[in-house]
Amino acid sequence: MMRSLGKQTVRTHYQHIVAGVHDPEHDHTHETRQTVYERPDGTFQINYMSGKRFVMATNDGSFECVHVVQTVRSASGSTIMSVIAGAQSLAVNRLNAVIEFESGDRWIEIEDDETARLAAGLTQTAVGHFYHEEERLEGRHLRRWFVLVGPSEDLAVVGKVALFVLPPHETSVDPEVVDCHIAGYRNGNPYPEFAAEIEALAAATDLPITPNYMGDPVVTPPATGRTPGL
Repeated sequence: MMRSLGKQTVRTHYQHIVAGVHDPEHDHTHETRQTVYERPDGTFQINYMSGKRFVMATNDGSFECVHVVQTVRSASGSTIMSVIAGAQSLAVNRLNAVIEFESGDRWIEIEDDETARLAAGLTQTAVGHFYHEEERLEGRHLRRWFVLVGPSEDLAVVGKVALFVLPPHETSVDPEVVDCHIAGYRNGNPYPEFAAEIEALAAATDLPITPNYMGDPVVTPPATGRTPGL
């Protein structure tokens, strides 16, 4: 029988293979908190989408694994990743925005599995997985989920911040899940860069979006000295 070790830090190291050649410039590491299970043979695994993924224990008490991303080129020379980026831009443009800023960034509410998968691809986080897990564990989507999308220097559109928040009238059946969780692109800290956008979303929705980074409170977000234009 497997033994649950509870929520642990799990780092997934993504290695990108483009046309059969390793491209280290696109490699990145995704860090999140997930439930780790110890198997009877002493190995460890996590739930990943609809399957399982093996992870290895590290010296600092966390766990890690490597995921290889294969990218091929089309006959025109474009990579499949560039084709996906174009499709993501079109998909985002069809979604209704909660708030739009002069910068081109806008908050989109995640209200279905398709939007959650899109948000996961744009933010390079596990937001799609956790959105799916919420319905499985809670029986419905009681939290509200948002993603801040907009242009970047390298991509046509990217997910800059993802967050969920539990409305005041809702009660979660899982005491391990925080009421509000905010993370930036590839799980980076969205503060102070996007503090103004997060505050604007809280004001517009009247939701208890408390400043935090992956559930840990940000007591005093550094002042950005700006107000995003609406």
